[in-house]
Amino acid sequence: MPRAGAAALVMPSRFESLSLVTLEAFALGVPVLANTESEVLAEQVRDSGAGEAYRGTRALRRGLLRALARTPAERAALGEAGRRYVDTRYRWDLVVGRWLDAIERAGGQARVAKPA
Repeated sequence: MPRAGAAALVMPSRFESLSLVTLEAFALGVPVLANTESEVLAEQVRDSGAGEAYRGTRALRRGLLRALARTPAERAALGEAGRRYVDTRYRWDLVVGRWLDAIERAGGQARVAKPA
């Protein structure tokens, strides 16, 4: 599968609850360097195996140097991990199914909570 030409995406945000640009990078096979101050981003990078989290400028520089020094096989492995992560957690049919389940549960809870 073709991969975007970037060696890595740097996601410096400290305030993400869900980063669409990070998921897009994963889907395109681009590794991500994410700021550990965002627990969500750090967890996504760790769980996906498609990049690394950094804390501070020195760690970011080291991460960028590693990203640039990766072999084509290493880049391909990280890229495939990211694609797999997005496909198993954020595919449209899965997201819609989760929303429908949540709506159904919320509707069921509302009915149970009403007085007789």
